[in-house]
Amino acid sequence: FAPVDKVVIDICRQVLPVFSDILGCEVEEASPDMHDAPEIFQILRAAGMTRLGDYLPQWREQMQPNLVWNIEKGLKLSAQAVAKAQAAHALYYERVRRFMEKYDLLIAPAAGTLPFPFEVTSPPEVGGRKMDNYVEWLGLSYGVTLASLPSIVVPCGWSEDGLPVGVQLIGRVLQEASVLKAAAAFEQARPWHAERPEV
Repeated sequence: FAPVDKVVIDICRQVLPVFSDILGCEVEEASPDMHDAPEIFQILRAAGMTRLGDYLPQWREQMQPNLVWNIEKGLKLSAQAVAKAQAAHALYYERVRRFMEKYDLLIAPAAGTLPFPFEVTSPPEVGGRKMDNYVEWLGLSYGVTLASLPSIVVPCGWSEDGLPVGVQLIGRVLQEASVLKAAAAFEQARPWHAERPEV
């Protein structure tokens, strides 16, 4: 549901042997069904943005264009569309929660692409897919948040250009302590605080 650049996937995969070979975890490839996360998130986000609608007449020209776009998207939503998104969110939460009953931890990239210049609001393309708006590329974050799963991001490597890449360690609902323990164990097995990129 969320595109990822190959370079990010390749770097993130390097953490798997740390968990399996050093920390003794049983590791397998699996993914919860998050196919509808983008639609749910974008509708509910836009609906929330309508609270800023009163500012548009006076401040539109001073507001960031993506913010204006998001507010206007929310103002165009029908009550039925928002209600459907809320119902889909409830089903989404339960579906992902059931998936996580089988696993102690889910490991995923923290972001789908390498860091980009500050002046760029959002990447135009990720994983070969054109991004239609400025929040689409954030799927790896909001997919987890919609399911109320605790998550921590830890550094896991650098690109050839010395750009940092992080990996998410995602736990079950209300299992923040397990996520923190996993991050601490990973850091002990693969200390990163003194490392620097080779560029």
